[in-house]
Amino acid sequence: MIPPTNIFIRHSHSHPDIPGYEFHNKGIKEKRFLHMNSTIKLLSFLLLLVLAVACDDDSKEVSPEVSDEVSLLIATSVSSQTYGLNALIQQSVTLQQQATGTAGGRSAYCDYTDSGEASASNEQGSPITFSYSYAYDVSVNCSAIEVPTSLSVGFTYEGSFDGPKLAWSHNGEGDFEISLDSDQNLVYNGTYDRAGSYDLKERENINGMSEVMLSLTNITVDPETNIILSGSGSYDIHVVRNNTEYTLAGTLKFNGDNTATLGLNGSSVTFNLITGSLN
Repeated sequence: MIPPTNIFIRHSHSHPDIPGYEFHNKGIKEKRFLHMNSTIKLLSFLLLLVLAVACDDDSKEVSPEVSDEVSLLIATSVSSQTYGLNALIQQSVTLQQQATGTAGGRSAYCDYTDSGEASASNEQGSPITFSYSYAYDVSVNCSAIEVPTSLSVGFTYEGSFDGPKLAWSHNGEGDFEISLDSDQNLVYNGTYDRAGSYDLKERENINGMSEVMLSLTNITVDPETNIILSGSGSYDIHVVRNNTEYTLAGTLKFNGDNTATLGLNGSSVTFNLITGSLN
């Protein structure tokens, strides 16, 4: 926004005792008017220039290379075999069952808490190798009358994965609030993020730093199969690489068949929630 310009106008009065006062004062007023007119024209030009730049930013298209890169970074931030969001959801299902008694015959109670540390790695023979260490905290949320209403689960993690198209070393965290719907499915709301250095293998010398932030809305999970049944979300991604820097945002939709669809620049890309591969 262009800061306002203060314009001071001094009122002129004739002075009978000073010869030529009125003529001199008239010249000053004309100069001030010309200066004010030039200032207004300059401000108008700057405003039009700002608007033109803003419109140009809105109309910029994402290149196919950037679109592919973003799609792969987002997909692997979600898929379970790259220790993305889906992996933490599957781990939190077990934590929820332990807290609520469905995995040991104990009912949830309002002062229940749990915390711990563990590690995770890929199964032998997997085309994607990964190794992560993580810590978690769990607490039961209750109503004013001491009735359990939801579960809060927080994760912090660090590690790396190496797949056919992408290798990524990073750390991050996830914060979920888990409740039950009428069908006893788990409903997730919360956030997940990861940040670190990556290497894109399909194009030469494409490596850099990336940060991905996911926001989750009503992600519904079947506690028996750990499959995400429905839900939506949004993402923000910031990438710095090879003298290039960009920030983009888009949407996520979970399809109920172990796939999700991300929206980017008016188009959509569907990917596998297990492997992160793009369809």
